[in-house]
Amino acid sequence: MSNRNENDTYIIPPNFVDTGTFFGGMFKARNVIEAGILSAAVGIPVCIFLPMGLTAKIIVLCLTALPIALFALIGISGESLSSFLVI
Repeated sequence: MSNRNENDTYIIPPNFVDTGTFFGGMFKARNVIEAGILSAAVGIPVCIFLPMGLTAKIIVLCLTALPIALFALIGISGESLSSFLVI
């Protein structure tokens, strides 16, 4: 009789249990929604009202809407911007 212990070890990734995340668990859904709203609030007026060519509009969007969206995705201290402002 052998006393062999048969233990199956399964490695569960840390983002497996995180529901409501995007991009492989990197960003919370709340941060993604806030980033979309903020970038649309900046990007739509730039596209509509700025009297420049397409290339210039893309450059202005890269300098304004893109940093705002990235800042909203990251958040402050792991929290979304709106929850940080409310507290």
